[in-house]
Amino acid sequence: MEVPSMAVGGVVPTLSPLLLFFILIAVAGGLMLGAALMLRNLRLMRSGRLNPFNPAHLQIAADPTVTTRPPGAPKFSRSTYGRTAIGLLMVGGSGVVLMLLAQLFAG
Repeated sequence: MEVPSMAVGGVVPTLSPLLLFFILIAVAGGLMLGAALMLRNLRLMRSGRLNPFNPAHLQIAADPTVTTRPPGAPKFSRSTYGRTAIGLLMVGGSGVVLMLLAQLFAG
């Protein structure tokens, strides 16, 4: 018994290793940002300023002005971790878009 091929017009669709690399970079940056947000909300819950079962407190969690950083600490976007996460997300996203555009216009 023969298994039908995924080939369309004699070409098997594959992902470029470079495209896969950019996708992984974008996912890593997104996971770093998600982890930072979860850590912020966990710190708010541990300090008693956030109850996840109270709708009014969920508005507090969504407020970007609420901070868990000590006084004098740099903002998240100015920290090394934040800049790394945002940079990975930007480089990965830009690379994915450029690779998809290159594939779109390539013969």
